Amino acid sequence: MFRADLLDQASGKLRRGWQAVPNRVIGSFNAQYVSLLAQLAPMIKPGPSMLKDAPPDESVSMIYDHNASLGFLSQAIRPRRFAHEFGRNSETRANYVAVTFPGWGAALPQIRGRLEAETQSTGFLFGASKPNPKRPRPGLLMALPTPPIDNQASFESQAEKLRQGIETAVRLRNWLHANSSVIASWGAEAEIILQKQKGTLQ
Repeated sequence: MFRADLLDQASGKLRRGWQAVPNRVIGSFNAQYVSLLAQLAPMIKPGPSMLKDAPPDESVSMIYDHNASLGFLSQAIRPRRFAHEFGRNSETRANYVAVTFPGWGAALPQIRGRLEAETQSTGFLFGASKPNPKRPRPGLLMALPTPPIDNQASFESQAEKLRQGIETAVRLRNWLHANSSVIASWGAEAEIILQKQKGTLQ
């Protein structure tokens, strides 16, 4: 356990001396994104990190206010994260708009077939981290692909890709709004599976 904690400190944000490096270029880019979001999708509200004057240098996500943007879903099934991931302008990284349902990820192998069948033709992708002792119940990711974005480059030159990303976020939100009963049934099945898994491990 001690060794694992040391590795966490060495490789993550807990390492001694780590501190976020403010980047005003990203802050300016975010401000323009927030303005475009207000024009195209006023029902999607920016989260606190989007409104900072100078977010950290490694910031590559537009993390929306999930409670204000998805308030039509009950707390029991409301995603804990709703974000537009830029993927550092690389095709090989995460480039999508996604929501994360808390705690359902460990059930994904058993329910993936159902999720894909019930969202057929929508283009949704599903994923989850593997459970581990620190996070036995990872979140379940539901995503729609978007073009890669460089948030330290010209906003204007990427305006069309940014517009596409925001429109994709609206599409995802609209699907969630129209299918709350489907989401509730996913959650109920996931919880049954997770309880069975818990009983097997004990």
